[in-house]
Amino acid sequence: MLGFNRRFAPASIYAANISKDTTNVKHIIYRVRGDSVPENHWLNDMSIGGGRLLGEAVHFLDWMTWVIDQEPLNIQATRAIKDPDCFEITVSYSDGSLGTLIYSMMGSPDIPKENIELSMGSTTVIIDNFQRLQIIKKGARKKTLKLSGKGHKEQLDFFQKSIKTGSQVHPSAADGVRATACAIAALQSMKTGSMQMLDQSLWLAKGSL
Repeated sequence: MLGFNRRFAPASIYAANISKDTTNVKHIIYRVRGDSVPENHWLNDMSIGGGRLLGEAVHFLDWMTWVIDQEPLNIQATRAIKDPDCFEITVSYSDGSLGTLIYSMMGSPDIPKENIELSMGSTTVIIDNFQRLQIIKKGARKKTLKLSGKGHKEQLDFFQKSIKTGSQVHPSAADGVRATACAIAALQSMKTGSMQMLDQSLWLAKGSL
């Protein structure tokens, strides 16, 4: 469960419920403005932190898959030649949905770190840095909700409850393998310049975890 707290954010729960209530294909655009860290930060150590993609972006890939609630099929990714910490990843899902992650170190550090657009049918849900959520529907008045927090407290509360009651936790080990497989495929796509197919048996095969 470590690091996957955004699943538990109030705005995430609201958006996921809207997503699951429709059978339309979806497109998520998840933009992240990466925080600056010292060169010797553990995240930059490829043997420990795995770099920006494996160490941080993997959590955003998990979030998109969780909200879309479909299995990822393939990954197409590219990165800036002069700044490998700036990259774009597109995930294609089994129902035709798309998830696009844009991670950049460029631009002003004063802009909000995360902005998400979830589009489906004639509805768009916008999450503004996990502080505000907007629901925009064709022919309806725009709805704005203040739902702050990135889910840290909610995740710990859920974990504590699962220990006391024995209830099933999420993300599961399979969820972690799936997100990691997506991140590794994205790295391979950046190296080869080609789309990478995902081996779903890594997380779906019985007894593999």
